[in-house]
Amino acid sequence: PTPAEKDYCIQLASFKQRNQAQRLIQELSKKGYSAYCREVSHPKGITYYRVRLGLWSDKSEALK
Repeated sequence: PTPAEKDYCIQLASFKQRNQAQRLIQELSKKGYSAYCREVSHPKGITYYRVRLGLWSDKSEALK
């Protein structure tokens, strides 16, 4: 499936500092996981760095 068809991911953590998110991604990478970071701006002016894993087409695939 294309990225648009993949609706599910697992969010592992959310940080206010990018370096904390990057550190977790590096740790997960060493263990063989392909984690990534999504930057999300909150309406109150706070930016969160969310560490996520995978993109799956359905919930059951994500939970395996």
